[in-house]
Amino acid sequence: MEEAWQDFKLRVLDASERTLGFVRRKHQDWFDDNDPEIQTKLDQMHRQHIAWINDKNSMSNKSTYHRTKQLVQARLRSMKDSWWRQKADELQMAAYRKDFKSFFDGLKAVFGPTSSGSTPIYRVTGPY
Repeated sequence: MEEAWQDFKLRVLDASERTLGFVRRKHQDWFDDNDPEIQTKLDQMHRQHIAWINDKNSMSNKSTYHRTKQLVQARLRSMKDSWWRQKADELQMAAYRKDFKSFFDGLKAVFGPTSSGSTPIYRVTGPY
């Protein structure tokens, strides 16, 4: 019975992956996990890191890994700067247009929603 269940579960999972695919999240953050350029660069850096870890005595693997890491970090930094510049321009344009709904929606997207709850008051011995 267990073997039949596992077979059924794997078949359903495989069919759903082929039919529906995977959920792709939509970020309001500069780092998009679904960006193919970021994924390619991070995968390359991880492969070179593993090659260096597997052969710690190889100076060429070490230097290749460190150089790739520098390039990936520089590219990610430039992508982050570009994203922040674009968000700042969008917010500035909304402020110029006096479109306060878009302005505050943009702020909320960047900084997240504010908490509207209250903070409980505690005694020295615990909550009231």
